[in-house]
Amino acid sequence: EMRFVTGVQTCALPISGVAASVFLTAFAGGIASAATVTNGSFEMDAGTGTPNGNDFGSMVGASGTNSWDIFKSVPGWTISGSDGLELQTANTIPLTPFDGDYYAELDGTENTTIKQDILLGVGWHNLSFAYSPRDSSITTNMVSYGISTLFGDTINGPTVGVPQGVWTVVSKNFEVQTAGTYSLFFDGATESDSIGGFIDGIKVEPVPLPAAGFLLIGALGGLAAMRRRKKS
Repeated sequence: EMRFVTGVQTCALPISGVAASVFLTAFAGGIASAATVTNGSFEMDAGTGTPNGNDFGSMVGASGTNSWDIFKSVPGWTISGSDGLELQTANTIPLTPFDGDYYAELDGTENTTIKQDILLGVGWHNLSFAYSPRDSSITTNMVSYGISTLFGDTINGPTVGVPQGVWTVVSKNFEVQTAGTYSLFFDGATESDSIGGFIDGIKVEPVPLPAAGFLLIGALGGLAAMRRRKKS
């Protein structure tokens, strides 16, 4: 008997059934193709913001009202709610951005939703992003996120394991059974009071074949070679 792990399921198979079963289990649906999230770290020039009138590039290294602004048009994203998407820099809260020089708050003047269409191939993928609660109360920091028709979830803080003032990486595996275009979304989900959750470093990537799968393939090759030698 040989035991191996595929996804979250542990399977036990007799040696005689390993070859076909490993191939079908490890490669069912193929390896997912890469999906590209445009401007997932909010580093692309968003022009001039309001209400502070800051040019996007001028906020880095600045402080006070010069370190943040709300932008009506942010490359890669469709924005609804509020007056746009609030982007902050290291000296605003202060909070060091997770990736690059900027991060987003999903409650500018009110709760904000951002979306973008991404192309996904068949197979397993992973959505990851960094989250940080702005306020000390969990009543205003919740962010809902997901990919339309595939899954939705929420993250909130501060709680045990999701502290204020630092970034918590959220990671979610999901399966695509039909290749196509899907909507990736993030939404300020609790009190609409100009104080909300921060997000940064958004990525969608294919889930690689587990190393165990490659080891099994090598083992199967060895078994096949042994059988050929026995027959000869």
